[in-house]
Amino acid sequence: MDMNIKLDMPELRKLQQKLDALEKKEAKNIIRKGVVFGSARIVTAIRNKIPGNYAELRQSIGRKNLRQKYENTFTAIIGHRTGGKHAGWYGHILEYGTLGSRSEALANTTRRKKTWKRVSKSGGVHQVQRRGMPQGLAAKPHMRPAYDEQKHHAVKDAVNKMWELVQRAVK
Repeated sequence: MDMNIKLDMPELRKLQQKLDALEKKEAKNIIRKGVVFGSARIVTAIRNKIPGNYAELRQSIGRKNLRQKYENTFTAIIGHRTGGKHAGWYGHILEYGTLGSRSEALANTTRRKKTWKRVSKSGGVHQVQRRGMPQGLAAKPHMRPAYDEQKHHAVKDAVNKMWELVQRAVK
């Protein structure tokens, strides 16, 4: 999922000039704080989009700041956290659904067995018959819609926060 935002606003050029006038370390902190502040809005929107019976998944939504690869560039990854106390390992299943829930049928070349033999623990063999298509879990998108709704607001929040921090630093 490509979630990059490209901006070209005159106010950003002015902000960049102000940041260039500050010390490097101070400018980096301002940019980082702006990115964190803006990404918080998207995290909240994603949490609000998750259906009510997925409380663990809602709690697992979070943000991780990546190491700085280029000067004055900061990246935050937003998504389902896994491991430890977070149980977001099934977030992609809720977002995209499973095979049986999709509207498209299986490919014509796919052959599904109608019957097969199963051996029980006691050694007996019995015939099992398939009953219909698998149902699967219907897709309940929450990340993409929340991102699409909030991306411009998040950028404005980040820029406003950076302006606020620059004004404080200049004083």
